[in-house]
Formats: sequence, C-alpha cells, structure tokens
Amino acid sequence: GYIQWDHDERVGDDKLDGDIEDGTDVSFPFNQIKSIARYRNGSDVELKNGRKLYLVGSNDVNSENRGIIVDVPGMGRVDIPWKYFEQVTFETPKTSGQSYASYAAPKGLNGKVITLRNEEISGKIIYDLDEEWEIETLDAKDDDVEYEVTLRHVKRIIPRNYAYSQVELRSGEMLLLGDARDVDSHNDGLLIFRSRDDRGQYVKWEEIAEIIFD
Repeated sequence: GYIQWDHDERVGDDKLDGDIEDGTDVSFPFNQIKSIARYRNGSDVELKNGRKLYLVGSNDVNSENRGIIVDVPGMGRVDIPWKYFEQVTFETPKTSGQSYASYAAPKGLNGKVITLRNEEISGKIIYDLDEEWEIETLDAKDDDVEYEVTLRHVKRIIPRNYAYSQVELRSGEMLLLGDARDVDSHNDGLLIFRSRDDRGQYVKWEEIAEIIFD
C-alpha cells in the first residue's frame, strides 16, 4: 500500500537523507529508490539505477526513525516501529490513490451480537458506545505495531480475554489485537437497536461472545 516514511515523507519528490561511509551527506528522492533495508546502525539503500549504498546518521535511516505507516487496502493503516521494520521495496503505483467515487456514503454499523448466554441480538450497532459508522476505525495494537482498522473492513470480532480480541477482516485475514479499549476489557460495551423506534439494548463487553457485522 501507500507508505508514509518516518511519519513524514509521503510523495515521490520527498527525499531520504543520510551519510555515506566517508561522512558525506547525501539525499535521494523516494521516486529514485528501489528498496530500503534496515542494517546494523543504518540502512542498505538500493536505487533504481542499480547503485547501492549504506546510509547512517539520519532519522530517515536509523533507529531514530519514527515509524513507517502503510495504508493497507481492505484494512486501514498500520504503523510499524523501526525495530520491527526489515525491508521495503517500492513500486510504481497504477493510480494516485482511491477515487472520490470509491468512498461510499456511510450507512452505519449493522450486524449481530451473540452473547455468552447464546442470545442473538441483531440491528444497528453502536460500538464501545462511541463508534456508529463503518468509516470509523478500530484502534489497537499487536505488540508495538499500531493498527487503525476501518470498521467497514471488519467482518467479525471475538473477545478472547480481558486484553485481546480476534478480529476477522472481510478479506479473510485474522488479527489478534489488544492494548486498547476498542478490543479489551475497557470497552464500554454495545448498544443494539432492533428498529428505528427501539430504545436500544445494552450489552456489556464481558457478556459478548461474538460480534458479526453485516
């Protein structure tokens, strides 16, 4: 997906800065870079013209890097800390991003909640007493990797314990996410409205076995 480097550079004309081994400062536009790989105290950088360099001395290429954010189609945004980063290979995109027409008007969250008592409640869902639209995000972590998962891409959420939940995407990918109230015991629970005139039924997070979105 599209990448934001060091929480900063995001277009091809932005530049990667660093020092080569003799201490000389160099700078390369990202549209000239083929790949970047973390190595020792810096990074191995390969340019599209075949030139290879080992760069140090800049937060673009060392452990001071603030992280790499990836816009993942069918998921949302993933923020990868430098310590988990290994390598990126850049590709020429076919488009400049999603078109305006691809952003459908929000309809609200709808689905079915199954409780630990095996009760099934279907209708409009307000998640964590806060999120009610599929364009909002489920924010959580896998270790120190931060996820912002757009709710329209979520098929199912299964609380696993007080700290984690299993999140199934519509693509079939499974995530185990925690360390955030959207997926742990700090969640305020759900309101489910069976009809437009319904006053809503409240379900505590600890009573939920499974949430299945339409």
